[in-house]
Amino acid sequence: AEEARPGFAAGAAPALLGGPPSDVPERLAVADPVRLLPLGVPLLAVTGGDDDVVPPEQSQRLVAAARAAGDEAHLVVVPGEDHGAHLDPASECWRTAVGFLRERADGPLSAPAPGRG
Repeated sequence: AEEARPGFAAGAAPALLGGPPSDVPERLAVADPVRLLPLGVPLLAVTGGDDDVVPPEQSQRLVAAARAAGDEAHLVVVPGEDHGAHLDPASECWRTAVGFLRERADGPLSAPAPGRG
């Protein structure tokens, strides 16, 4: 999470944390995904190239930090899509996220348990 600034989700970080990050560092420690690395699970950061709320550079930093911590991490920046695109089932951001999850669901974890067919 970053300090509140114009254009950064109109104060979403302070609203989530219950105050500016500098005033609630103990909350920031459990809300900032970079501080929670390594995750130990695959990470997909998918963002719209036109996102002016959480710029793609922020996702790039998260993915770089996850990889440096030893996590499998992927970044997809979708040109022409904005901050809310990942919530729209008609968007490329949505399709990318669903595809990522389906690829993993079709792997070894989705195999039936022995004796269950």
